Amino acid sequence: MDYFIAILMMGIFFLGFVFIDNIYSIAATDTKVKEMNLTENKKVKALILGDIVFSSEIKKILEEEYDISSIIVPDTKDLNKSEKYEYVLAVSKLDLENLMLCSISANMMNVKNIIAICNNSYNKKIYEDNNFSYLYGNVSSYQLVSTFFSSMQKSGGDSDVHY
Repeated sequence: MDYFIAILMMGIFFLGFVFIDNIYSIAATDTKVKEMNLTENKKVKALILGDIVFSSEIKKILEEEYDISSIIVPDTKDLNKSEKYEYVLAVSKLDLENLMLCSISANMMNVKNIIAICNNSYNKKIYEDNNFSYLYGNVSSYQLVSTFFSSMQKSGGDSDVHY
């Protein structure tokens, strides 16, 4: 009788082991599927504020040459501050909007890679005092994007961009 109980206990232990192993493999598969979905959806995002035509050119360059998805926001009031962005490009014709987006992005959204266009020479000091990267003057969309990404590869980072 003792042998029967011992064999029965080993059988129950083995069935429990198989049952737990099957549950764990199902949970592990679920986790792998979730991880795959997260990495697929984890495409780098850029936020572009400004003129629709100029912003559309930048968006096209970012998507075709750098594989970066981007969102164009024509005005700061349309900005979704809860969204996570890797890059912010402020290309409005108004320096006030560009500075406001740079400030919001740096302080509230914790974006590290920010660049703006400085439209008026008397605002250069404001960009520099706040450590915002900028390009001054009549800048093409391709020049803005290429300068921005090449400056991030330098040892000083994007803070070296003040043209």
